[in-house]
Amino acid sequence: MRPNEMLALKWVNVDLTHLKMISVKEGRVQGVEGPPKTDSSYRDIDILSPLLEVLKRHREVSPPNAGHVFIGPREPR
Repeated sequence: MRPNEMLALKWVNVDLTHLKMISVKEGRVQGVEGPPKTDSSYRDIDILSPLLEVLKRHREVSPPNAGHVFIGPREPR
């Protein structure tokens, strides 16, 4: 994933149970989230086993109502 896509990644686009994939549907540039520039940037990425375990643990310690996967002190929750 591109860094701007990771910044905008939301839990609703991460499937940790059935398909085990991340759907890339948006990015964040200069604090503004929006759709990718090109149609080919919309894609699904398989989650490999090592990352799957890390994301599952991260989800467990994330706030239950967290929208974004990666949140900072000033990020929307």
